[in-house]
Amino acid sequence: MLEKILSRTDVEEFLHEVLNDQKFNLDNNGLSSNKKDEDIKNLYSLITMMDAIIKFSIIVDNEEFFEEYLLQLRRMLKRIHNVEDLEYGISKLICKIVSLVLNISDLEDTSNKKAILSYIYDRYIVNGYMFCGFDSSISDNFSINGIDPRNIDIPVERIRQINHFFNNRGFIDFAKFVEEDDAHVIITDSSALAYFYALASPRYLADICATSEYMNDGYDICAFYRKDYEACRNNIIKFSKFTRLSMNEASVVLQTATSLWNKLDVNNSKPCIAFIKRKDIGRNYLEDIRNIFTIAERDDIVISVSMILKSNINAEKRYTPIDNKSFDIKVMPSYKELYIVAEEVMFNEEKHVNLNEFYFDDLEEELNVNYLSNVVNNYGKSTILGLIGMLMITLGATLIILFTYYT
Repeated sequence: MLEKILSRTDVEEFLHEVLNDQKFNLDNNGLSSNKKDEDIKNLYSLITMMDAIIKFSIIVDNEEFFEEYLLQLRRMLKRIHNVEDLEYGISKLICKIVSLVLNISDLEDTSNKKAILSYIYDRYIVNGYMFCGFDSSISDNFSINGIDPRNIDIPVERIRQINHFFNNRGFIDFAKFVEEDDAHVIITDSSALAYFYALASPRYLADICATSEYMNDGYDICAFYRKDYEACRNNIIKFSKFTRLSMNEASVVLQTATSLWNKLDVNNSKPCIAFIKRKDIGRNYLEDIRNIFTIAERDDIVISVSMILKSNINAEKRYTPIDNKSFDIKVMPSYKELYIVAEEVMFNEEKHVNLNEFYFDDLEEELNVNYLSNVVNNYGKSTILGLIGMLMITLGATLIILFTYYT
């Protein structure tokens, strides 16, 4: 059902509009008003709408009702710019659609409320899914071998080296990655978070290029999402200069990013989500379900629907394998294909920063004379390869934001 919905022209147009039209921006809800936060408002909107579409595909699973559902989603997003209110509105809409499926008109009747809640609980929790977001470079691996943390190829030593460079400048754990002795994958009950993880996967590469929590204003924080090679490369050069890496160290970071970009075929990668059967991993129940039904008896049923649909497991580390018969992999729309080309040009007015020229331009104003002398003496005559990089959107900070929104 999900594939069929996502292939619809009206859905593609809607998601494209959500990502590119400011009228669909979600409020920051307490975030600072700097440019970095402003740039990801539309991303929040896209993730929220994708979550709503996935919920429909799981719970309703009937395209007959989708056109009305999509119409109401569009209207809500235009009028509501608060995440919590929007989540409540989506729960209310799903409740209404389910009542139509069950041919129920009286939503105040206790037995009708129970029927609606039972239907949603059975489809979304008992026979529903957990989710795991990743990029298409490991999709075939998962399809064949199952989701096994031990079979995921992570360039641990190369990322350690990069982290070492930045750690020495006070930027601890610049690029997040999984150590060999702590191999795990992240699963979640939130399709919104799974989609976000997939868009920013692999995280270690996204951090190097754009999403490290240390990236501040002045960087193209959406570069990795757009799979913009030049913008990511420029981010790396700028941040290397800002953190006072030596020319040799900056070159290593760029070479590593370029090598990984090509190896993972980032230009053509797609976000993927594994829909993991809850019953196969023991997550097909809610401990407070009786209380949820009791609340519906005396209060608005939408409150109880929201409690069933809300995320309770934001990020669970999974160390044991998940059999490939326990999940289906869905290829999701990428940020890149939904993004407006004209705006991409706007982001890339400053194309191909030259490492040597940029790195020493006005450097004397930023570094003390002794440090500058050491850099010039040690690396001024070094040959620096023409390299590239990747992307970045403060994943650390954004995850905290999203965990707040979807809990």
